[in-house]
Amino acid sequence: MGWACSAVLFAGHADDEVKPTVMGDSAYAGADTLDDLQQAGFDVKAKVPPVSGRAGMFGKDDFDIDLQADTVACPVDHVVKIQRSADRAGRANFAEHCAGCPLRQRCTTSANGRSVTMHPKEAVLQRATTAQADPRWRHDYRSTRPKVERKIAHFVPVAWGGRKARTRG
Repeated sequence: MGWACSAVLFAGHADDEVKPTVMGDSAYAGADTLDDLQQAGFDVKAKVPPVSGRAGMFGKDDFDIDLQADTVACPVDHVVKIQRSADRAGRANFAEHCAGCPLRQRCTTSANGRSVTMHPKEAVLQRATTAQADPRWRHDYRSTRPKVERKIAHFVPVAWGGRKARTRG
């Protein structure tokens, strides 16, 4: 759900001095939606999904992203500069370091080496991920979030085959 849809839902609270907390599933955890709601003064509790690697390989979360220095460090501490595009999205290319790297097999299968992409609002995603590591945030999220959403989330992973279930409703 994007901010356009959220704007309609929260329009009645636009002028509230104390705005309500927005609780939602990962549909509210897109960088644009999080940023827009936070800019409007809402406290957003929506879980940003972890960025894990495929088949046990390193994921984006295993890289140290420093947005202040605009650099990314890989698990063996090779540091590269983030190359930015016009919309502030970015990519950190580790190709020059991958050839002789002892962890290459756990990092990439690409002949061109590993790269890590950055969302134009990566800082928003990083702040949200850091916030959700706080035990108080997790308690609020788990105790308030509707139970049905949690149960649906249990059936969605591919391991359980939830996306292929022959049920309706």
